[in-house]
Amino acid sequence: MRIMWRAWGLGALIAAGLILSNGTLSAADWPVVHVSAVVKDGTVRLEIEANGPFEYATSRPDANLYAVDLSGVAAGDPADTRLVASDLVMRYRVISYAAGSKPVVRVEILLKNGVEPRLERKGNQELILLVSRTTDASSPARSTPSPAAPAIVQPAAKSSDVTNVGAGAGAIRQVHLTQNGGTTEVSIVGSGPLTYHALRLQSPDRLVLDFAGSHLSTSENHIASNLDPVREIRLGQFTPETSRVVIDLREPARYSIKGEGNTVTVSFTTNGDPRNQKAP
Repeated sequence: MRIMWRAWGLGALIAAGLILSNGTLSAADWPVVHVSAVVKDGTVRLEIEANGPFEYATSRPDANLYAVDLSGVAAGDPADTRLVASDLVMRYRVISYAAGSKPVVRVEILLKNGVEPRLERKGNQELILLVSRTTDASSPARSTPSPAAPAIVQPAAKSSDVTNVGAGAGAIRQVHLTQNGGTTEVSIVGSGPLTYHALRLQSPDRLVLDFAGSHLSTSENHIASNLDPVREIRLGQFTPETSRVVIDLREPARYSIKGEGNTVTVSFTTNGDPRNQKAP
């Protein structure tokens, strides 16, 4: 448990730093969100309520950590870690950062192994996360976003792509940005075959690749770009066992992902509707 807690804390700090933008955003300039937990009859109900509309995206960095990013709101409560009197949810914490010109509040929930939360959207200012003994691994988390404020995870072909190109990367040694004809390519080179999870996000447009079982062996954490549609590339150790590469885009773009040997290559083109892209 002590090891799990350290991993969670480290992952949260690095994740926030990886996508932190310059500048300070005042809570007075944006709707404010409050997070509270209620435990009743063995069910944990995490209530997320704001005084204005917000968008959200979810992620599962590892088996025990579940994260909800709330875009366009500021935290109404002090950043803190809060214990939950439940054997399903151990702790949750609230972290504030900025993505572009918008503030983002991240709610991270530390779960028991095999537990899957269920999301319920109520209007465009409230989100409920439920964890009970009936929401297990066979019942994956579902979200019900309102039409006025959809989730910000906007898949091109599907919400995410998980591909095993080998048994594990070991280390990510290099990231290259090149132009090949009318295509811009980002190549991630590992010390061994790579296992990746790709997720396309909007507001702002970006592609996130998580490499399980790997760590960064390059000191480079930022690559500027003058090759469209890539604006920049950011690298970070998302958790002790997961490396993250974020490719920020200037505009929506078609892309494909190809794994060959120890290299995963993301190829971008601005031609055509990005919703028709395929990421094998």
